[in-house]
Amino acid sequence: MKRARARLSDVLIQMGISEDVIRAEATDFYAERRFGARLVDRGIITDTQLEIALLRQRMLNHEGTARDMVRLREMQAAAATRRDRVLDEIGVALTRAVTR
Repeated sequence: MKRARARLSDVLIQMGISEDVIRAEATDFYAERRFGARLVDRGIITDTQLEIALLRQRMLNHEGTARDMVRLREMQAAAATRRDRVLDEIGVALTRAVTR
């Protein structure tokens, strides 16, 4: 029995991208650009999010290599570090605003 292939839209939804937005974009079958490229062009996701989603898709479809897995882990760690840095900056700004 053949396994169903992971779709990019499902991977993006699992990553926390709005299901409504992804589904709306996915219904545009006649677009000239690839689905992921359209999402980046419209500012719905970033290039990094697309790259992570495509790597995850390859892993789910058992097409990824060990190098893909390493790259995925590195990108996810870098994204987490950036997110933590932004949250720290927000915390500092809020603390300053409250203590004034």
